[in-house]
Amino acid sequence: MPVSTAGGQNLFQGNTSIPRDDTYVMVDAVEGRIEQYRYARAMGLAAIRQRQPTWIFEKLAEQMPMFWEAESMALIHVKRGAYGTVAPAAALALSAVMLAPYLAVLVFAVRGLARLPAVRALAPLLLFLAYYNAIHVITHGFNRYRLPVMPVLFVLAAWGFRPPGDAPVRRGLALAAAAILIASVAPSLAEQWTHCAYGLVANPECPSR
Repeated sequence: MPVSTAGGQNLFQGNTSIPRDDTYVMVDAVEGRIEQYRYARAMGLAAIRQRQPTWIFEKLAEQMPMFWEAESMALIHVKRGAYGTVAPAAALALSAVMLAPYLAVLVFAVRGLARLPAVRALAPLLLFLAYYNAIHVITHGFNRYRLPVMPVLFVLAAWGFRPPGDAPVRRGLALAAAAILIASVAPSLAEQWTHCAYGLVANPECPSR
């Protein structure tokens, strides 16, 4: 039996065109937690089959920017008004505190890929990073879901401070990772720049203060 029965629900929600709230109603209508899991998993796999052959490309485009976005729950709550009206200067300060360290870790983690030693002990960490990223592409991504892999990025970032070595293959891997991360993070940075909470750009959709 799975440790959690939510995996089927996530697979279903992340791949179907049925509204999210409706998927909960459909799954809850099935009797039994295990039966619900199996039903949701079957519905998710059916949705994946229906989206072939472009499914994986659509999912990469949808979920990678969601998983690696420059965002945090604290900022999301500020922008939603959960703490009342927040001055743009305060929102900008919070954005810098929350996002600058994350972006720095990404930069140094990419540098670290080009400097990693060719030792077997690092393979499980890199495989875990690839696996964890993959399951959130297959299901759905969100910024707080990446927390379990951040320690792996910390290790990679630490290697980013070492002198570069003669490793063309690893440099190629680092360049590929940089391109993927730039494409994934850039949309959220553009959204942060134009958001009403910061008042950085004129936006007719923003309420007057």
